[in-house]
Amino acid sequence: MERRDRSMGDQMRRAANSVVLNLAEGNFKVGKGKRKFFCDAAASAAEVEAT
Repeated sequence: MERRDRSMGDQMRRAANSVVLNLAEGNFKVGKGKRKFFCDAAASAAEVEAT
């Protein structure tokens, strides 16, 4: 069980980092590119919430 918990923690950290990185990168894009990064950030935030 401990290995699974560690794996879930790692996945949560990766997803949380993805939120921040996608928001930062999307901030410098325009149009559809901006929307894609913000949608990806929202999806990663939902993943963090689910874990």
